[in-house]
Amino acid sequence: MKLGRRSTRRSSNLLVELHRRTGEQLYALDFHEDLIFESTLGEGAFGRVDCYTLKPVGDPTFKPVSVAVKRLKVTTISAEAVQEFFDEITLMKLLDHPNVVKFLGSGTYMSEENVELPFLCQEMLKESLQQKLQSKKYSAHEAISWCLDIAKGMQYLHTRRPTIVHRDLKPNNILLTDQGSAKVIDFGLFATTKAPSLVPVPPETPGGIPMTPSTPLDTKSPRTPYTPGVPQTGTRPTTPESRTPGGKRFDQCFDEEYEQLSKNGIFQHKIVGNVGSYKYMAPENFADQPYCEKVDVYSFSMVMYSLLTKREPHDGLYLAPHQIASAAVKDNLRPKLKSKWPDELKCLIKDCWNGDPTERISFGEIIHRLEELMSNPHLMAVLERSYENAATKFFRSLQMCRGRT
Repeated sequence: MKLGRRSTRRSSNLLVELHRRTGEQLYALDFHEDLIFESTLGEGAFGRVDCYTLKPVGDPTFKPVSVAVKRLKVTTISAEAVQEFFDEITLMKLLDHPNVVKFLGSGTYMSEENVELPFLCQEMLKESLQQKLQSKKYSAHEAISWCLDIAKGMQYLHTRRPTIVHRDLKPNNILLTDQGSAKVIDFGLFATTKAPSLVPVPPETPGGIPMTPSTPLDTKSPRTPYTPGVPQTGTRPTTPESRTPGGKRFDQCFDEEYEQLSKNGIFQHKIVGNVGSYKYMAPENFADQPYCEKVDVYSFSMVMYSLLTKREPHDGLYLAPHQIASAAVKDNLRPKLKSKWPDELKCLIKDCWNGDPTERISFGEIIHRLEELMSNPHLMAVLERSYENAATKFFRSLQMCRGRT
């Protein structure tokens, strides 16, 4: 899909490198010519995300559309930050899955400080799971459906070769479409690992978490693992097979190009600890121990718990986020599961947040078990009733608080 025009500006070294990574003829956007600012969506320590209108460029059938534009902040810019941003753009250009945010283009722009910086453009989605979580206005069926979407997006990432580890899975990094499906976003902290196995921690390592080599991806799943050219596990409909103009399946082209980029030194992210958000961070990650893609499974369990309780993990404990992460390592601290939840659901969450990463299930297994849960009217009815009771209790306590003021 060719959305942008070839930039007419003088090709700087930064722009040349960006085009080398993403393909100069595809996805090349001119920041000042192709985009119209609408509003600010969010801002962090290192970057910001704004809503822009992408104007018709080159294609008469293309209509103006709202998009999200991510940029780095010049006040915190560094060569390493630009390199990591390039890696994120390069990765997003290769991803193609209905539960992963769609990349629309990239380019460079001159900041107010007269510094040239890269930007990336992606599809604009309705709202984040964090916003839904705060509103508390959704059903148990919607929550499980979103969890299933997230699991499918994460399975896609974990079955790439090399494996893509997100490392920052949380409600703020999951967005919803107008149709109500969930998509994984924000690959700013992603890393890759060639083998789905953990390096054992020597017993004498101070503070080490005992680990054994991880089993291969999806070996615990009763379903066939995802393989390019084979339909994905699950019964819910997905998008049709996408092919490139040459007739190859996109997955095949992805793996070939992704593998070549990795061989060329791109995506050589070091798997280091203490990366991500503390409340959703796996113990081995916080403990700065070797880890693999199973850190995402742990984070997923916390996202799932949040959606099902309509509150963040450990909400109500008078602990700072880093203290919660520390207690998860030292004391095996986990949120309390609701007694009225179906046993199948409680077992699923426990299997995802297991303290031993090698015992955590794969996303293929998660998909299978979530689909079984959704297809069981009795279990879903039990879950819906627990939802209604929790919502009633919440709004009753809210009214009592208002009555006191």
